[in-house]
Amino acid sequence: MKNTLKNMTKALTVLGLGGLVLVGCDKLEDLNENPNQPESVTADIMLPGVIRDISNTLVGHAFFISNCASQHTAKSLRNEVDIYNWNSAPIIGVEPLWQGLYGALRDIENIERVATAEGNDHMLAVGKTLRAFAFSVLTDTYGDVPYFEALAGEEGIFTPVYDSQENIYLAEGGLLDLLDEAHDLFQTGNGSISGDILYGGDADLWNRFANALHLRLLMHASEATDVAAEFADVATRPLMEGVAHNAALTYTGSFPNEFPLIPFKTGDFESVRLGEQIVAHFTATNDPRLMAYGRPTDATIGTDNEEFAGWINGGKGCDDSGSRLGYAYYDYPGHPVAPEKAKGVWLSYAEQEFVLSEGAFNGWTSGDAEAHYNNGIVASMMDHEANPEDTGLSSVDDFLAQPEVAYDGTLLRIQEQKWAALYFHGMEGYFEVRRWYSAASGDWAALPFLTPPCNNTNGDMLPLRFVYPGEEQSLNGENYNNAIQSYGGNDFNGAMWLVGN
Repeated sequence: MKNTLKNMTKALTVLGLGGLVLVGCDKLEDLNENPNQPESVTADIMLPGVIRDISNTLVGHAFFISNCASQHTAKSLRNEVDIYNWNSAPIIGVEPLWQGLYGALRDIENIERVATAEGNDHMLAVGKTLRAFAFSVLTDTYGDVPYFEALAGEEGIFTPVYDSQENIYLAEGGLLDLLDEAHDLFQTGNGSISGDILYGGDADLWNRFANALHLRLLMHASEATDVAAEFADVATRPLMEGVAHNAALTYTGSFPNEFPLIPFKTGDFESVRLGEQIVAHFTATNDPRLMAYGRPTDATIGTDNEEFAGWINGGKGCDDSGSRLGYAYYDYPGHPVAPEKAKGVWLSYAEQEFVLSEGAFNGWTSGDAEAHYNNGIVASMMDHEANPEDTGLSSVDDFLAQPEVAYDGTLLRIQEQKWAALYFHGMEGYFEVRRWYSAASGDWAALPFLTPPCNNTNGDMLPLRFVYPGEEQSLNGENYNNAIQSYGGNDFNGAMWLVGN
């Protein structure tokens, strides 16, 4: 039945985003009626697919786009992302982010309906958290997107308006409201969370994730609006307390929960290498995460003197010495195989701690910026099983004490270590680099751990958004045309509200 629904959903996407929810059309129901299948699907059956689909979408876009845009990695082939030749063409091998997340939102809507009908507060809170998470990635990627009418097919709305990003964040029923509602339901409601492959049905862990997500979004919005009071309030709620609380999907190694990069062809793995900037940073700081993020160069792999090399962003064809990605991210012919594959990271405890560190630095909380900063570094190392002894240091404390690492009371130091930790964190690496770049008025010198990619085609300017998918112009033309006015056309240099529009 799942495949039938999935195929039917793909067919319905041509009706526009409003058609993502199945409508009460007699002819359509008659056409698809199957007396051997149930007429409704329970929330616990839909939830695993939603979690898996979101994770797979995020991993794929981290691999092909976000890691490259944030200069964790670089493209050695098909380097359009590196040179800022961005357009709306889908990425081969990955479901486009727009379609992938709006497709997941259709099922999230149904999860919430079922949970409401059953009086299952905790499942409803999960639905609200998932809704906020998926929509946050969409609006942070594209800017103004269909939100309030996006899933209103049953009300006959098949061409939804594009809501302003400011309203998506701040208006009643917006992202921050959803997360407040979810927190209240987790705290005071009851029920069960069946079919949960992210947190095993633990409502407390879901609540901590929802609150950490709330802090992330407040930090995203901090350049556009005053978030200090709300940040301080959310920071007092239950939050993640260690890496065991990470919002990260553990892949099982077999279909359908296989790490999504495994089926890719060898050429896809060839085309992505560790970036020169991250290799230089890790080398200068004796950071053992280098050995997890990448693998040694072909000439040294398996020898007593393994070496790592970074590829220059935009430097297609320069050489063939760049290290491929770490063993946990895919299996490459002739190379050792990792016992376990990487997880599908949504939001980690490490990221939360860097957010709290920046909040304390800004004076929004009375927290200890240095303590949160150190927690973030240690948590990231734990996530990657990185041991400072592998780089000649005696302990984590020795790593943290290095002049290039020790907290020095500056925002730049927090930014640098947070950047280093956001590898394969979905789109978050790009989102944060964009926030810092915009706050610095496009001055790359303010971010010395980054550099404009060589041979870029955008005048050294970091693109500020993804352009809308091409089919939106034909399927939802009037609303599309209204939306692009905010960006001077469907332009990837158009500044969204988060970064100063």
